Amino acid sequence: MRSHTLHTLFHMSVFRLSETKGTNRAMKASRMLVGLSGIMIAALMWLFAAPLALAKGPPDKVAITGPGLKHAIEITNRELLPAFGLAEFEDVRSGTIEVPKVGEGYEITSYFKSGSTYRAFDRARYHPDPAGGRGYVFYIGIVNGWSEYDGKWFHVSEQGEQAMQRILAEHGVQLASVSFAAPAQLPVTGSEKGIARWLIMLGGMASMLGGLLGLGQRQTKRES
Repeated sequence: MRSHTLHTLFHMSVFRLSETKGTNRAMKASRMLVGLSGIMIAALMWLFAAPLALAKGPPDKVAITGPGLKHAIEITNRELLPAFGLAEFEDVRSGTIEVPKVGEGYEITSYFKSGSTYRAFDRARYHPDPAGGRGYVFYIGIVNGWSEYDGKWFHVSEQGEQAMQRILAEHGVQLASVSFAAPAQLPVTGSEKGIARWLIMLGGMASMLGGLLGLGQRQTKRES
């Protein structure tokens, strides 16, 4: 009887030890999955926040092309650059406007400096007002990204209009004497391409996370 009791207690101890090991392994697997999930969520947050974080403050350079300009002009004048910041050149405070009747415009690309090189950040198209007032701007979008302003029309801000008038005048362009042709159909904007890239990346990350969760569950079942 005593031998049978000892034998039973031994098996119970082995079972509990095995159960404890299985539980510990399951907990480790669970913690690993939680950690991986946290890393992926942090990566997603960084991907979404990076473009707008980069846009804080004025750009380091602006390139302008359009009617009356023989070649692209580059602006690095610190006095003028603040007028071209995100939501500074566009009068976003007054809201969006209906598509105006305008001719050909001036494409503006802003750049931020990364080390010794300049990286394109966003693009917009400035259209002078034929009546001589504040012009219009079509915000094409963030390069390889997107924002709430993409693909929308705004009035140009006062400081933006003054900056454009000054820049064009300094390069020999008199808006009153420039003949503006009807604009060509706008191409697919950078924002639409950017959104497609974001969706593909999100789908890929979601698939990876699902695969990791499934693998962890199968491993836990085997060990238990």
